[in-house]
Amino acid sequence: MNFLTQLSKDTLICSELQVKDYKEILKCTFGDTPDKIIFIETVCRIFSKITNRSLEYIKQLNIIDFFCLLLDIRANSLGNCSLILTQNEQKFNLELDLIKVKQETSSLFEQLTTTIKHSNLEVSFECPSIERLMQNTKEDYLSYIKSSCITKKRKKCTAMITTNEEAELFFNALPPKISLEIIDNFNKFVESITKMNYLSRYGFYEQQLTFLPSIESLLWFAKLLFNEPLNSLYDNIFYLSYSGKMNAEYVEGLSVGEYNYFVGLLRQVLASKNSPGENNQDQTFEEDAGLFEEET
Repeated sequence: MNFLTQLSKDTLICSELQVKDYKEILKCTFGDTPDKIIFIETVCRIFSKITNRSLEYIKQLNIIDFFCLLLDIRANSLGNCSLILTQNEQKFNLELDLIKVKQETSSLFEQLTTTIKHSNLEVSFECPSIERLMQNTKEDYLSYIKSSCITKKRKKCTAMITTNEEAELFFNALPPKISLEIIDNFNKFVESITKMNYLSRYGFYEQQLTFLPSIESLLWFAKLLFNEPLNSLYDNIFYLSYSGKMNAEYVEGLSVGEYNYFVGLLRQVLASKNSPGENNQDQTFEEDAGLFEEET
């Protein structure tokens, strides 16, 4: 089954996340310090497959669209995200509504997109693409400079800025007034985004759950959204093959929703066989870890 995802400038038809791709997401986010390059390359390749768009198209998505696509894929594959929060030394179970999270996140793109004008020069300032964020930069705001436009004799000449190196050369040649306005816009955006808290709608104000337009924040949320322990996935595939008599290759070709359904059925079957004197070794596979304890 396919689903639609609405991004800032495009609507995409996406296919369901398959178990084999789900496994790759778990692998590239595994550990305390996953490699950012491997993470981005892996997820971009999966997004390209799911959306039937080129790898170049995916890497050119601005990071807010990229995060929204990640949210939609999680929501349509696994549903909402369950959290365990601690407040006043008490623990609370919370189901994070990912559609609401996406709506709040989408508004950030509009807040950031602006055009800075001075005399006959216009500078387009916009949330950076994944590709730009992966490039080295001396200042974070340079990644947000998208294009320039000069008007001469009523004719406009527009130049796209595709690298942070180009942005730095362009920025250094700007009049001080525009340079300061670019920095001011960036600082205002940082100030507004750090005030956004996905948990506030649930009455949690002491803890922060905020998306920042960075690769580090994207990786952190990917670990949160796709948080089944890798060994649990391998165990479940093994038991579906061993006890459920399902071919492992077939299991990896299932959608994640179908995989979870069959795992649930297998649990029921194994539980019904739990009787005195019976070998219960097949019942040792773990419950899905589906909860992420967030303590800040």
